[in-house]
Amino acid sequence: MWQIRNELDFLIVKNALLGVRNAIIGQIIVLFVFAYFLSPYIPKLYMVGWLGMHLFAYAVRYGLNFFYQQLSLSKENFKIATFLFRLYIATLALTSVLWGSSILFFGYIPQNYHFLLYMIAFGFTFASAMSIGPIRSMYFAYTVPMDFAVIFYVIEKEDPAYLIVILFILMAFVYSLYASKIYYSVYHSLIKERLNAEKALQKIKYEKQKQEQQLKAIEEIGLGIIIVDSTDKIIETNASVRQWFGHVEYLLYEEFVARNILTQEHYGSHLNILTKNGKSFEMSIKTIGDLHKNGGRLILLKDITEEVKNKKIIQKMAERYKERAETDSLTKILNRESFITQLQHLVYEADRSFSKTALLFIDLDNFKSINDTYGHKAGDTVLKIVAKRIRNSLRQSDLLGRYAGDEFIVALRKIGSKEMAENIVTKLLYALSQPISIEKHPTRQTELYVTVSIGISIYPDDTKDMDQLISKADRAMYTIKAKNKNGYEFYSERTS
Repeated sequence: MWQIRNELDFLIVKNALLGVRNAIIGQIIVLFVFAYFLSPYIPKLYMVGWLGMHLFAYAVRYGLNFFYQQLSLSKENFKIATFLFRLYIATLALTSVLWGSSILFFGYIPQNYHFLLYMIAFGFTFASAMSIGPIRSMYFAYTVPMDFAVIFYVIEKEDPAYLIVILFILMAFVYSLYASKIYYSVYHSLIKERLNAEKALQKIKYEKQKQEQQLKAIEEIGLGIIIVDSTDKIIETNASVRQWFGHVEYLLYEEFVARNILTQEHYGSHLNILTKNGKSFEMSIKTIGDLHKNGGRLILLKDITEEVKNKKIIQKMAERYKERAETDSLTKILNRESFITQLQHLVYEADRSFSKTALLFIDLDNFKSINDTYGHKAGDTVLKIVAKRIRNSLRQSDLLGRYAGDEFIVALRKIGSKEMAENIVTKLLYALSQPISIEKHPTRQTELYVTVSIGISIYPDDTKDMDQLISKADRAMYTIKAKNKNGYEFYSERTS
């Protein structure tokens, strides 16, 4: 291997170098022991130069090792890692050449010290198989120059006694290759498993961190969190839930609902619930990571009490506004525009059901004199009482509206005959004939009697036109007013 191509290569080299760091210290000790024994025989200049180059090579190796260990496992660092790795192989080769070059000292040292170098070469060959053996490029760089220098020297001596040295070194080399091959497969497998385990652990940490961030974000925006396990038991809640409901951990979810929830209504993907303490919540069920896979649920609660209150206030305001827009402010019955709109619907209904509608145009007789005599406040009281009495005389399905100052208009739906309309009008006239008490003075009450003139037109007998229907009832009213007032008149051609 000469290049870092992936995460596995990066970790194999990193672990090999980490193991070699301690070996460097051991090799330096061996170096100084070797130099100690041979220094009396070797010229000082040669020894210092040889020893200095060794220390330089070891220092470079240690520095490269240190910088490689600082690299983080990322794709961006693979090029830098490759560069440092190749430099390290070069310094390994230099170290091996320097150990091999020690055969040049054999002319100065006693022959029995020759075997000291042979033992070093033999030992380093075996030891390197267990440390850098899994990476063949490092193994060959460290052993080949040293071992072959010794072998060539022995061959050159042509002494059969030294053949045992060659044999031992070759045996060590071959055995080391075989051992490193087995070691590589085991080492590769272990590193790969470690890498996969680290990735799995990193993924778990990421998922957990993601869940924690999601739960934290949920809690920060004021949501309540209830975690329910596969047995439907509440196993965890947050501060918001404990504030709203107290400690409900280890209750079954059904028990929690029975104790705290009054009503539940489905709204699409969530529930709107009303609790027994009067608070309103929006409830939704979410899934996060392994919680859903294991049959658990994450229940989110959003306090919408204020929203519901505001919604009710807005609804009431809208209803009030609609009421003001559609009703007369004094009498609280329909105003002219709303009455005509509803009359139109009533007429359409009469057409579909082939029924008749009677329109009553009612005008108070001599109302101006009440205002002039008793004041406008008394006049307003009279109008309100008259409106109320008319409403009470009608059926629930009939329409009543205030047309103008002292004029009222009524629509009687599904009138089978004139007689039916007359019966309702008679009842109405009787109700209006009763005395009306008004306050003439803070301590004195007085009674007034009012009469009305009523004009009646029938849809569709008299006309199918809305404006004409009102106009003909109005003319019939003026007819009875011109006679003797206090009565009613149906529209006919002679009234026009």
